[in-house]
Amino acid sequence: MARERMTLAELFRRHGVDPETLPPASPSPPDSEVRKRITQAPLQPCAACGEDSSHVLVRDFGDGSRWVDLCWEHGWATVEPAPGMPTTLEGILADVREVAAELGLDLHPIAQRSSRRWPTGRGSAVDSPERFHLTHSAGGRPVAPGWWSDEAVARAKFVLWVGQYGSIPGTRITLVDEVEARTLAVWPDPE
Repeated sequence: MARERMTLAELFRRHGVDPETLPPASPSPPDSEVRKRITQAPLQPCAACGEDSSHVLVRDFGDGSRWVDLCWEHGWATVEPAPGMPTTLEGILADVREVAAELGLDLHPIAQRSSRRWPTGRGSAVDSPERFHLTHSAGGRPVAPGWWSDEAVARAKFVLWVGQYGSIPGTRITLVDEVEARTLAVWPDPE
């Protein structure tokens, strides 16, 4: 399902947010102040829905600069693409093809990786960069895959992904050891 894009004004209108009620901010706060705001516990509530924020903006709505704290979903829904940047997958692929043609490169589509199992003898795929497979899906559809050769790195990435994407409704994050064909971790925990 494609994420609906909207402006901050549309978001505020939909959720009945009066920008004058947002906390005042200095016009150009230093990075340290922005980092402090986005990481301080407890997290700031999203201006639209009240969930924990993961995005922070400073905007002037006509009465001075205000902090705009947004959750993951509302933050990404209001991201404005840079002028001239494609906003659809088709547009992005067209740009990639154009650059490849300018460089004299031939692009060939590849299929998604299939689940593979390898023998575990010496010199086998135990040391393969594709041993530990991490997947993120939302609403039953794949969102992002990752492959690592080191289990500790893969487990750290699992924890990172849970922190980054765990608040998205319908998210499922799975870590699998492809060599031993066993699931190492799943979020949310099915039990």
